[in-house]
Amino acid sequence: MTFVLAGILFIAFGVQATAGFGSVLLSLALGTLFWPITELLPIVVPLSLMLSTYIGVRHWRHIEFRLLLRSVLPLMGAGVLVGVMLTPHASPQALRLLLGVIVSAAAARGLYSLFTGKVVIAKRGGIAAYIWVAFAGVVHGLIATGGPALVYAIEAMGLGKNSFRSSLAFVWIVLNGILVARYIATGALDGPQVGRFGMMVPVVLASTLLGEVLHSRVSEKVFRAVVFLLLAVAGMLLCVPLLLG
Repeated sequence: MTFVLAGILFIAFGVQATAGFGSVLLSLALGTLFWPITELLPIVVPLSLMLSTYIGVRHWRHIEFRLLLRSVLPLMGAGVLVGVMLTPHASPQALRLLLGVIVSAAAARGLYSLFTGKVVIAKRGGIAAYIWVAFAGVVHGLIATGGPALVYAIEAMGLGKNSFRSSLAFVWIVLNGILVARYIATGALDGPQVGRFGMMVPVVLASTLLGEVLHSRVSEKVFRAVVFLLLAVAGMLLCVPLLLG
């Protein structure tokens, strides 16, 4: 089973190294076919933090610090607080399904615009993009899956592929850093999990190298198409299990 986990993580982290997101979502979507989510998270999240830190440190010049610190992180943080307060009154299953439908529709719209030549890039100060950021925070506070909504919000701000990936890395460093600290404090990241984490580090390093090569070679249009396709996959991964269940 170690080889199965290695294969899943190689694919998932190669995707994130290329596009800037997807490692945790894809790892859980595939990994939960074989292991409980409670066993996967203390392995996958620290690995994602490691990858994000690498991208953030190596490509820090591309990070839009002003945008993130002035708008994105405060709005998402406020959204998370709202989501936490709403948690006792909301249905996680219904919210996950709603998010999947919204993200899938947004991805389909983006792909249509891209391939019909009707591409409209939102201004970085556009209110719609910031509404998506706040929405991502609410969803993350409710069901810890605000990533797809945040990715769509950042993409809608019209960043180039380098700034897009590096800026997302900075956000993941903050969010996943908090989660890793929580795992350590609660004992979820214990000796056996640390051992599994160590075994997967070489796999993630190899997939990171591959992702760096792919990221440098794809054009801006292809990169945006990949982002929208991944968002569509994310939306389906959110919806399908609930619909089948």
